[in-house]
Order: sequence, then structure tokens, then C-alpha cells
Amino acid sequence: MRIIKVLGCLFFISFHVSAVDVSAHKTKQMNIIVASLGDDTHDMREIAETIERDLSFTGQFDPKNIRFQQLKTTKQVLSFNDQAPLFVTLIDDRKNKAVEWRAYNTKTGKMVCGKKVHKIGEKVFEWGHAVSDSLLLELTGNQASFSTKILYCKEGGKKKQGTEICIADFDGHNEQIILSLDSIALAPRWNGKTLDPLILYSEYTASNIRLMVSDLKGNKQIATSFDGLNMLPAFSEDGSDVIVCLSVEGSSQLYRYKYNKRKKRPDYIRLTHNNGTNLSPNLRENGDIVFCSDYETKRPHIYTMNKQGKNITCLSQGPESCTSPSYSITTKKVVYSKLIGGVSQLMVYDFETQKTTQITRDNKHKEEASWSPCGNYLIFTVCDSATKRLAVESLLTKKRNYITGTTHKYTYATCSPGRLFLAKS
Repeated sequence: MRIIKVLGCLFFISFHVSAVDVSAHKTKQMNIIVASLGDDTHDMREIAETIERDLSFTGQFDPKNIRFQQLKTTKQVLSFNDQAPLFVTLIDDRKNKAVEWRAYNTKTGKMVCGKKVHKIGEKVFEWGHAVSDSLLLELTGNQASFSTKILYCKEGGKKKQGTEICIADFDGHNEQIILSLDSIALAPRWNGKTLDPLILYSEYTASNIRLMVSDLKGNKQIATSFDGLNMLPAFSEDGSDVIVCLSVEGSSQLYRYKYNKRKKRPDYIRLTHNNGTNLSPNLRENGDIVFCSDYETKRPHIYTMNKQGKNITCLSQGPESCTSPSYSITTKKVVYSKLIGGVSQLMVYDFETQKTTQITRDNKHKEEASWSPCGNYLIFTVCDSATKRLAVESLLTKKRNYITGTTHKYTYATCSPGRLFLAKS
């Protein structure tokens, strides 16, 4: 066994801004004019295109990009009233390394809000995502997830017999291959940090499935390599609590990871004590653990227990198999896959109401769902006999966007906890 110290290491459109009062409907989109002011530079074109793509992705907006040299009079704003209720300008503030946006009501001509968004990072499209996040927060009061990165596995890429571990934007654009492995890898997870984040994933070897860790530059090491399974780490929001799946005498059990500073080694505190397979832990904000287990009926179901591994309660209903839970701290809900009529459908359990809602009903399997940080989107794998692709579905509009093609097989998508930052070296 080798161990390193790494485990411890969008919104609903209903706003009342001035005289603008718009409510989103499944079939109705809000028109918005996005105008880039000043010189027609490559950076501003890319920022405007990113914002347009972000707003369109929600299914709640119908944005239109235009160029506008100067905005001098209220009459200019009013001239767009027949096209859209909102007119948004973008200004490149090079002196302060920021992008300033301002939103105007085209009925009154008055500015309703505005912000400066600093250009953090090296990628221009990331500045665009940050502006989109700021814009939606100010207009709706809700957090957006445009700056979120999605982590996933891809099969059938350059490594025909292996696995590529990739990250991409929330809409699937700007894919970056972090690791190109000759081996089979699965279930990558973020370590919960937004500053210098790490990726943990499981990798098949001749003797076990070991847990690996990598930074975003592809520098990898072994995290744990016990006999059997080493996989699916779950991190608390502040990173102080870690749960991991390890094999014990032929069964998969959940352990709490604690780094022992005095002994300079990790301690593993066993939480489950049964003969079943216990997988997919998720940590709630109160320390409770949501997980999947087949210890009662030999079929997997979704359970919760307290931080000591006591008071185990089944959350899923019926005899059908239920797998892959994912908990949202934002919504206090769990999404999981349930086999209904031979098809894996997505279900959501609400801890506050203690009710379960079926989210999907089509005839394709939906697997390994993950929440967006804002809690309004689910990302998951949609698969049939020939393809596995990633989709993002809005819980507000019920619109589903497929963000990958069908040439490769995409699995185990999970969202970063927020916008990621790399520390300066």
C-alpha cells in the first residue's frame, strides 16, 4: 500500500428590475440584445459570443449579439424596445483589466444595473463565462454555473484501449484532456477545492483498483492502493471531511479518512459494517452521508446515515435497483438512477419535503447524474446499445442539451464546486 496526503488536502428567470418583469416559461424565451461597445477586437468578440452561447444554453433567453460604436443617448436604447425588453452593453476596460456590463430597460431607457468583472485567468472565454455569471446574478438574484468545469471520462479517443480524463466548460465547449491513460479509469472526482484543485480517479491494475490523484497539469500519483477497491472519495464543502470506498474481505465498505498529524499517516475509520457493497458516498452539510448499498435486499438502494455510521435509513422506494446518488448542498436534494421498466430514469429525493420526484421518462438509460453548483441543472450520461454521451438538463425548463457527440463514449461526469483557479507559481 502506498499513500500520499491528498485526501485531506441556473436559475429561474423571475425578476423585477425597474419596469422589467419577465417570467420564464418552458416555451417562451426572453429576448436580450447584447451590444459590444467600442473597437471591434478579437477579445470582445469572443466574450460576446460566449455570453450569447451561455444565455442560449439556458433555454430561457434568446440573445442577439450586435456591434455598437457608442451609446450616447436614451433614444438609442429606446430604439430597441420592439426587439427586446433588455439591452446589455459590454465595455472593455483595459486599464483596470475588466469587462464592464450595463443592463438597460428598453421601455424606459434607464439603466437598471451594471457591474465590472475582472479578467481573472488567461482564457478569454473564461472572462465571458464570468460576465454571464455576474449578469444572471444581478438580474435574477440566483447563482449561475457558466464558470463551472465538468470532469469526465472519455473512451475511444487517442488511447483506443484506455481512458482519457477530460475537463470542459459547462456546455461541453473547450475540452481539455488532462490525462491520456493506457489503462481503464473510472469515476473521477474533484477534491472540493477551487484554488489549485485536484482530480481523484480510480484505475484498474493487475491486482486491484487503486485510487489516483492528479493536478490539472496531468501530474499524477497514487493516493491509496489497498487490495480490492479504492474509489469514489467524497469531500465535505470545506474539505475537512473525506469518505472513501475500500474493500474489506470481499465487500466494499465506507471509511472516514483522517490524517494523523502525530503519526504522520492517515487513519481510516470504518463506517459501514455489513456484507453488502457500499458505494458512492456523498457528504451533507450536517455531516450525514448519502450512499448506495445492497446490504438489505441484494439490490442497490439509496441510504443515509449519520457521521458515525448510525441511524441508517433507506431513501429510495420500491424493489427496483437504485444507484449513483449525488447530493446538492444548494437544493438539499439527492438525484439518483432508478431502473423503471428496464430503463434507468433519474429520480430526485428532497430532504426537506421527504418526497421523491421522477425527472426523466424517455426510453434511454440515464446514469451517474451530478448537480450543477447552482442546483438548477443535472449533468449525466445518456446511453443506448451503441452510444454514451453527456447531457445537461434544466430542472426549470426541462430542456436537455447534449454537450458531447456520439463518436466516443463519455461517462462519470461531475461538476466542479465553482470557478476554478490555479495558484501562481
